[in-house]
Amino acid sequence: MDIACGRSSAPMPQRVTEEGKQDDEEKPQPSGTTAVEQGEAETMEPDATEHHQDTQPLDAQSQVNSIDAKYQETAGRTP
Repeated sequence: MDIACGRSSAPMPQRVTEEGKQDDEEKPQPSGTTAVEQGEAETMEPDATEHHQDTQPLDAQSQVNSIDAKYQETAGRTP
């Protein structure tokens, strides 16, 4: 069976609407709006999650020193 990238050689089934027509094309957008405008309207909804700033300061040098020390320990053990 030849399947590449999740696709097969079988034709895609066509959807049939209630009117009996094949639904080959995208449905027309409501008058006055475009697909881009509809997409923007969806993304403009307020985010329900609250963003809190991390109150603990990060000391990057101490983190690097800690990682470096662990690396030196494991590097010394290798045969």
